[in-house]
Amino acid sequence: RAASSGAPDAQYILGIFYAKGKGIKPNYTLAYQYLLLSKLNGYGIKDEMLNDIKSKLSAKQIKQAETEAQKLQKKWN
Repeated sequence: RAASSGAPDAQYILGIFYAKGKGIKPNYTLAYQYLLLSKLNGYGIKDEMLNDIKSKLSAKQIKQAETEAQKLQKKWN
């Protein structure tokens, strides 16, 4: 809930959960989306982490995640 209301720390945690499958089915597209969103919102995430997740995605999945992250950032800012 906090992740969907614009809290960057919650977005980061949700991204990690999607990446590692903590309590949910792993989904690298959503992991990248929420980790990128947390970075766009000022959370101090390292590029290496984003690049690691990004390397697991197709170009289409990357574009989808980046588009959604940007839409959500605009929605909350």
